[in-house]
Amino acid sequence: MRSRVCSALCSLLSLVLCTVSLDLNQIQVYPENGGTSGVFIVRLRNQPYSFNATTAVGVCTSLGVNIASRAQVETAQRNGLQTCRYGWVEENIAVIPRTEGNPNCGQNKVGIMTWVTSPERLFDVFCYNSTACAISFSKRPHRLSSWERICHKDIFETEMWKHTEQQHFSMQNGNRDCGDDITLQLEDDAISS
Repeated sequence: MRSRVCSALCSLLSLVLCTVSLDLNQIQVYPENGGTSGVFIVRLRNQPYSFNATTAVGVCTSLGVNIASRAQVETAQRNGLQTCRYGWVEENIAVIPRTEGNPNCGQNKVGIMTWVTSPERLFDVFCYNSTACAISFSKRPHRLSSWERICHKDIFETEMWKHTEQQHFSMQNGNRDCGDDITLQLEDDAISS
């Protein structure tokens, strides 16, 4: 009983110390452009892993977003997000998204590597911004791993593109801050010889 109480107090003290000492100027996010599919990883500049599972939630909250779920990180990974660092997700596990094999990252595997460990272990954290703006287009039901950033002025003048562009401008003029780009997923059509 005494050890459980001590453990609970230590966890609480760790949360308080981390929350009090969290300097938002020391926060580093990747990718810096608002994330991939709304997902980005947060770490402290020039520090090893810094957040346990409890403080990870608080870090995302302090940035005005939520901790990402594993499914949200999986979607971002399919859309190009990869890191070489583990981060906590909502399910209290650490994950590392990889789109390319690398012997120094994620055991040279591709996909989402998971690490089920003690919630007291320190990692970075994956956060999710539900108001991130990205429009994805695909003529077929499957998705490609390559994405292109296209300025809205370069979008083809077809009815579908006009409709997509109008929706983007509507979002820009509403409550959502979308920036100047639309993210489109383009397919490579097979060329028959």
